[in-house]
Amino acid sequence: GTVQERIRRCWGRDSEVIYGPTDVDEIPLSTRDDGYLLVAARFLAYRRLDLAVRAATALGRELVVVGEGPEEARLRAMAGPTVRFLPRQDRATLVDLFARCHAYLVPGIEDMGLAPIEAMAAELSMDGNVVMLGLTGSDNVRMAQLIEGHSIEENGMAVAIAQVGSLPKK
Repeated sequence: GTVQERIRRCWGRDSEVIYGPTDVDEIPLSTRDDGYLLVAARFLAYRRLDLAVRAATALGRELVVVGEGPEEARLRAMAGPTVRFLPRQDRATLVDLFARCHAYLVPGIEDMGLAPIEAMAAELSMDGNVVMLGLTGSDNVRMAQLIEGHSIEENGMAVAIAQVGSLPKK
């Protein structure tokens, strides 16, 4: 469940949601679709970037992985020719990458990071098709499903990537 639900369940306490410090109003909506998948995160094991790298490699889908961290060598070793790594990018470049990607991937279970919020701000058009993927159980996926009305199967990242491949970005 959500962090708020977990706090209530585990500690029996109420909590208040404090939203992350990101200004989505300065991020322009985009219907441009250069076809690539995108993930931007610190390369840490719990982020499960390996799921995105393996799935994109297996499916031959172009994936841009932005970031750096201790998992970088392991991720590069498993990546096929369709996976491209970029070091940490400045905000303007990252917003441009969000605007041009076909889908933003959230492979691990995240409470809610700033990058997925910014990706949704850049990519959600007025028609609101799926623009973000994650494993079932991620609050991000629940939010994406709620907003877009498209379901993501429980069968993992490769199935989710295959499903989103047929959806237009507009």
